[in-house]
Formats: sequence, structure tokens, C-alpha cells
Amino acid sequence: MRKFSVFCFILLFPAVLFAQKNITDPEISDIDLLWINSENPSDYDIMDRIDGKIVLLEFWEHWCGPCITSMPHLQKLQDKFPDAVRIIAVSGDDLKKSRSFIDSKDYGFDFIFDKDKTLHKLFPHNGIPHTVLFDAEGRFVYTSHPELIDENTIEKIINGEYNPSAIDIGSGSMNENDEEEQNHNLISIQLKKSQVEGYSGKSRYSNPPYRFDLKNYNILEIISTIYSHSKFRILYPEELSYIDSHDPDHLYDLLYSCVEEGPGKISLLKKFVCDAFDLAIRNEEQEKDVWVIKGVKEGESIKISSSDQSYKRSSRTNSNSFYFNASRLTLQDIGGFIEEQVGFPVVAEKNENRYDVDLQINHEGQGIDKIYDLLLKAGFSIEKEKRKIKVLVIELRTPSEN
Repeated sequence: MRKFSVFCFILLFPAVLFAQKNITDPEISDIDLLWINSENPSDYDIMDRIDGKIVLLEFWEHWCGPCITSMPHLQKLQDKFPDAVRIIAVSGDDLKKSRSFIDSKDYGFDFIFDKDKTLHKLFPHNGIPHTVLFDAEGRFVYTSHPELIDENTIEKIINGEYNPSAIDIGSGSMNENDEEEQNHNLISIQLKKSQVEGYSGKSRYSNPPYRFDLKNYNILEIISTIYSHSKFRILYPEELSYIDSHDPDHLYDLLYSCVEEGPGKISLLKKFVCDAFDLAIRNEEQEKDVWVIKGVKEGESIKISSSDQSYKRSSRTNSNSFYFNASRLTLQDIGGFIEEQVGFPVVAEKNENRYDVDLQINHEGQGIDKIYDLLLKAGFSIEKEKRKIKVLVIELRTPSEN
């Protein structure tokens, strides 16, 4: 059984700085909480349990797939630092279902139930999973996605290398000297059903904070974007045909933002999307029919670049033609654009040249064979071959993968 339906979820988990309290603040000790690890739930006293430990206050719910898939990572932290770390997992939606989940697992966390969601209000967040980290003195350190808190983070707190006072809680700013140290964990991912019909688009920002904003994208388009993989090299079974649907019920908005780019951040984003849609994605090499661009002759449409300056790409596409104008492109860049137009894998031989392109192809809706002939006339040397290419394979997760 799936953790939740892809047709009705709204999931958000920012790791941004709100005005946060310390876990030792007196008002927290007065909250009515229930310890639900055992068969006989009992009152839970946070102050008795933190006892000089680093605390991860983990907000989760039984229906939240990303919350559940993050728990093995948290358990590894607990196992690595059994005497230094206390993980307090807070739920508040359904006591019976929370208990059922806990009974089916063997996690060494303090599972507590916050029936009035008072902790949720004291430590505000837009969605889950959401982790609030405190040092051994109970001072707020930062908020994060749980999987961004690693052994290195805990060791730095143990060694006193994190300084919570460096964070200006009210404004969300940081002391200049601590910016590089602290900001690496600030990441935000927001995924929700699209609310506005008739518009789709992508915005990408290459300066800090790095981000991209997708509007009215279907699941296949989201995966193609975050994996930087042509959707024409993504394979999936018939039962997943809905991932390429443009029905309003299958369109989503995704906002990704992080202070510092890196492969770990993108890996987390990929994991989040797989969890959200209950998918398993893997890379494979498969032999496919492809067009191979061997080279190109200079002409009116394509010239070898003579300038180091690049300018913004522009393109137009309709049922009868496509137009592409850009500078300093590799042959691989050009092949990628052609692939998007023909819906067919296009690869390019490597060379050292950069090209300026002003390409207009009027195929009059006659299909890819017509486009192939027109590209040859435009100066492209293209051959049809069978080659091994990298593809993404998407499948529904099996119960053992959930």
C-alpha cells in the first residue's frame, strides 16, 4: 500500500530560519505531551529527557512519505551518538495510526504525540519533514530537512564549533564570519498542486540563493528538469502513463532554493521527488536508435563562434516549424535542442568548437524524416545509428522500497 496518493498531496519542507525558541524555555515544559513508544502511553517531560543532550526535534506524520524515508538516516545518527543525541519525533494528526506505525518499526526515538499541536506553533513550519536542532545546552541551532543533518554536523556541535549566537533569529541573517559555516544547511523545497491553469514555465537563478521555479509541470517534466535528462530518454511502464499527463490534476508547482549548490543538495531534491510520487528511478545504458551529429558545415544558419561573449538563447516552436538562436554552443548543446524538437534521441560527436546558431526549420508538420532532410540541407552531417545511451528508468516503488 502506498504511503499517500500523488493525486491529493501538498508537501512543503523549508529549512529557513524562523524566530525560534530554545528547547529549555520554561513554556515548553508546560506543554501537555504524550509519550507513545510503549503499549501504555504516558505523560512526556521534555526537560527530563533532554538531560544535556543534542536534541533533534523531528516533526512527522504517519502519512508523510518523506518523513518515513528519512527515519533510517536519523536512526544512524542515534546509533552513532547514543550518549550525545536525543531524537524526539513529534506527531499530532492521528494517535492510533501513529502508534500503529511505531509498533511496526524499531526506531530508538522518543515518539511523542502533541494533540493540541502546541509544539508545532512554538516551532512554526510550513510542512514536513521538519527538524529543529538544539545543542547540548538546549539552545536553538537551526532548522533543516533531517537528511541534511549528518555526523559532521553533530561532531561540530559536540566540539563547540557551532555558535548559535552567530544567528540573528529575528531577521534570519548571520554574522559574516559564520556565514560559510552555517548557511550550507539552508535549503527549501516546496511541492504542491498547481492552482493556476493555462501557464507553464521555468525560472532559474544562477546566483545565491540558487533556485529554480517550475509552474504547471507534470511529473515527467519535473523529473526531466531535476535530473537534467531529456524526457525522450526516460522510460516508464504503461501504468505510469499519468506522469506525462497535462490534465490539471497531474500538474504541480515546484520551488527549489538553496544557499550553496552541491551534489548533496540535488540528491536530496531527487529523493524528495521520488518519495513524494512513490517512484523508484535508476540509470541504465540501453541500445537505442539515435541520430548522431558527426559535424556541421558553416553557413548562414551556423558559424563557428569568433567571440567570447554569449547571449541569451531564444526559441520558438509550433506544429509547422521551429526556430533557435543562440551563441557559443557546443555540438552537444545543439543536439539537445534538436532532440527536444523531434522527440527522438540525438547525440553529437565531441569537438572543441563553439557555434553561433540562427536556425529556422520549416518542416510543415511532415514529421521527423522531413526534419532530418532539412537539417542535412542546413549543413549538418547526421547519421542514423544504434548506440548505447544513458536512460532513466522509472518504476512504481515496491512495498519493500517504501
